[in-house]
Amino acid sequence: MTTKVAVKQNSEILSEKDIDEVLDMVMMMFMMILMLTVVTKVITPTLTQASNYYAAQSIIGLTESQVLTATAALQMVNFVTEPPYTAFKTISFFNDGLTVNGQVIGNSVFIGINNSSNMHEILYGEQYNVDMTNAAQGINTIYYQSTSGTSVRVVGKY
Repeated sequence: MTTKVAVKQNSEILSEKDIDEVLDMVMMMFMMILMLTVVTKVITPTLTQASNYYAAQSIIGLTESQVLTATAALQMVNFVTEPPYTAFKTISFFNDGLTVNGQVIGNSVFIGINNSSNMHEILYGEQYNVDMTNAAQGINTIYYQSTSGTSVRVVGKY
């Protein structure tokens, strides 16, 4: 003998079986919402991390150039605290030498990227390219020094 539960909805009486079906559907929707919430909380940090990684790898495409005069004193330029206020992804150095009384004097220049203890020598007339597109840290600072003085063109892309 089945018992009927009197629940009025649109002037109809629902049976116990109908009520069980409705409760099953409500429970199923609740479980789906709960699963969606958990999955979202798990995936969001991963997506944010991936988004930050790809943003760091992208090159805006703008270039900045300047001419530096290297002397015997170690000098530096910080691109994050000075214009363009962002780290470069790639940078090129051109040792143009130093013009004195109409004559070009070719001297070596030493360049360090983000570190003054690891310097690379660029001879007169040479070009030195650095690509840190896939690096975790871009080119924030350059250090430069020459034993007798020289002029260095710097072209960076960010």
